[in-house]
Amino acid sequence: MYGTGYVGRSETGTVELVPDFEDHQIRLDAILDAITARVTNKLDKPYEPNTILTVVFDDTILYRDTDFPRIHSRFRGIMLSTQPLSQFCDVYILAASGKTLWEFGGKVLSMVRWASRPAS
Repeated sequence: MYGTGYVGRSETGTVELVPDFEDHQIRLDAILDAITARVTNKLDKPYEPNTILTVVFDDTILYRDTDFPRIHSRFRGIMLSTQPLSQFCDVYILAASGKTLWEFGGKVLSMVRWASRPAS
């Protein structure tokens, strides 16, 4: 859980924190919904042949061991539902950290390569 909330001073002068927690799954779903919307938006525009679509997403809130396997299956679902490969020759999904890259290429709607570099 990630927290936000009010930080201030009480009447006695001590620091008060009133947490306002946000569920991790809600944030994860919001990221994935935004990616789906962006891919769908790109499909409404004309592109030259052999154009590649690269989607970069913020992976700073994600847990590599638990979130990434779920995210990959969700990305695959996005590829199946939006059919971007009908317009783009390849689709790359890149984590902003640069540590993870998924490639969905050709007319095969599956993961072609999953590259993950260890943190430096």
